[in-house]
Amino acid sequence: MAKPFRWYLPRGAVGAIVATAAALACTDRSNPASPGPEGPDAPPGGPAINLAVLDCSASVGALTVTCQKPEAAVKDARGDILYGGQDIFVVSTTSSVNYDAGTHKFTFNLNLRNLLRQAIGTTDGVTADPSGVKAFFHQMPTVTSGTGVIAVDNADGVGSFTGASQPFYAYVQLIDSYAQSANKLWQFDVPATVNSFEFKLFISSPVQFPTGWIDVSEPVFSLRRTYAKTLFAVVRDQFGRVIPGAAVTWSSANPAIATATVGGEVTGVIPGTVDIVASSTNDVLGTPAAPQTGAAAFTITGTSLTWTAGAGTTDWNTPGNWDRNVAPVAEDSATVPVLASTIYPMFTTDQSIGRIDVADAAQVNVAGFALTASQDALAGISGGIVGTGGRVILTGSAKTTSGTMPRMRVSGTYNLAGNVNATAPVRVEGGRIRSTSFRLRVLSQ
Repeated sequence: MAKPFRWYLPRGAVGAIVATAAALACTDRSNPASPGPEGPDAPPGGPAINLAVLDCSASVGALTVTCQKPEAAVKDARGDILYGGQDIFVVSTTSSVNYDAGTHKFTFNLNLRNLLRQAIGTTDGVTADPSGVKAFFHQMPTVTSGTGVIAVDNADGVGSFTGASQPFYAYVQLIDSYAQSANKLWQFDVPATVNSFEFKLFISSPVQFPTGWIDVSEPVFSLRRTYAKTLFAVVRDQFGRVIPGAAVTWSSANPAIATATVGGEVTGVIPGTVDIVASSTNDVLGTPAAPQTGAAAFTITGTSLTWTAGAGTTDWNTPGNWDRNVAPVAEDSATVPVLASTIYPMFTTDQSIGRIDVADAAQVNVAGFALTASQDALAGISGGIVGTGGRVILTGSAKTTSGTMPRMRVSGTYNLAGNVNATAPVRVEGGRIRSTSFRLRVLSQ
């Protein structure tokens, strides 16, 4: 079932199982109307949402069941949060209305269409809650024409919603926004002396966000380390209506991976995944000072760094020697250009990098340590990557290499992008080096 458009449905924002409800708007139309101007986008300060039941009327002779929003509103409902709205929050469709005069069985199918911006019948947005979406009788069937007593034959259970001992029908399924449930058979015992009757219904349903949620502008985002992205948010109440003027604060679930300012600016620190959490507190119907939360799933990736020797040292791991003021990590790409200062990096420990590109006449001295590259490893013939006792380890797949190298070990697959002069030994262990235009020259140690 396709989900409706939303910036983001926050993950795990509300853990408690709390029931909420929507008043049932019954219709025998095949295409119920979509939300009107007083629907989910109406501001909380707009038209009040009363605890409005739906007056449903059934005609035995005409074989019809229709429901409409009543003028009066029910107050002081107990238990679940209840709300109403014809063709605004939940709509039902009836079909296959039938009466068997011999058995006195009045039957019809009824399905529900969810017009909320969040799924109903679920507490996690993924699986159906076993309690189900309950259509319950606020008022039992009452004869309006004719005589007799009507009984509900096949209810799924009895509960206390707006009163005691109220029969209900349960739709045990997740009904996503603007989606319909399966049909369910309703059956009443109606004496042949009854011409018509009426009843009043409510819908009670568990939802994932009983006090609302926050939609975020970037539900999933990939950000290079050292770069920043500003997030925006829309705060909604449990009906999906925008809460105007709601203040949102932002935080990072792991500042070591990415930081977040209170105003929503996210900066990547180190490669990894992290949730950036949005939080707000607002009065919503039935709950003062209720929390709303949302989250953006960020993936922090490597970045491109250029050696500047800005710190005036040869230390590869000194942040001030790189243009973005961070030292390289294994997911980054490093470029070493020709510098007038001729201050070039020298290793004091083993290092890993994604891609490395050393300009002709520039140099990286690995000394007696190893440089492991998982992507391209490129260098000029003049200068290049050097080091007595050190080596370059190439682990990438379908990558390129060229230039002056110290000892080499190849466990990936590399094509020569230029001639390679490497100090012996050059070992290919589970990988390969290929070339149609260039040569690999192994020099004596």
